[in-house]
Amino acid sequence: MAALILIVALVVVSRTSDEPIWQPSYVTETPSAADMLTVGRLNAACRRGGLPEIDRQCEQAAQRLDIQPERISMEQLIREMKGT
Repeated sequence: MAALILIVALVVVSRTSDEPIWQPSYVTETPSAADMLTVGRLNAACRRGGLPEIDRQCEQAAQRLDIQPERISMEQLIREMKGT
């Protein structure tokens, strides 16, 4: 009985190891600007390096779109968020 279980386990393991491992497309391809600014990508950037990493990623996305982002101060951002 133990030999039968061992043979079944080996067959199952050998079948699963031959299957290709799925990789997300962004690992093998250069991400587009839109891909770089998705919530998931920005969350990952935040975990890697906080706000400086998010800023760097946004700047890279802007470069791919060939635009220059406008720099604003924290006060301007707060006023804009409050709607004044």
